[in-house]
Amino acid sequence: MNIPTDILRELRYQAETKVKLALYKRVECRFLPSLGIADYFESFQDPTYGYIGSAHFRWENDGFQADWFDTALELLQRAEEIQEAKTRLYDEGKILQAHQNFLTKILNKSLDKSPNTLYN
Repeated sequence: MNIPTDILRELRYQAETKVKLALYKRVECRFLPSLGIADYFESFQDPTYGYIGSAHFRWENDGFQADWFDTALELLQRAEEIQEAKTRLYDEGKILQAHQNFLTKILNKSLDKSPNTLYN
């Protein structure tokens, strides 16, 4: 892109504002995250400058925040990362930590009591 940085920043700000306003006007907007829709993707064109970038709008506590990408390929990679994270039904780190905590509790109980009992 050969768009001056200040103009690109302004064009992206305008595009981002229009999308956010359109999303917030929708009645279901505040319910989208509870429906599993926390990410929204869109690419933008300007009549004068052409392609100005692609944005990933992600829901945070107080509304949508945007991350901009210079190419649609970068946005596609982000979308694939998000999809991959959502298809995992569990967090391996949390499961390992839970097992470690459980085994530590059992070990502590067995050390506090006689060596022949693990439970109770």
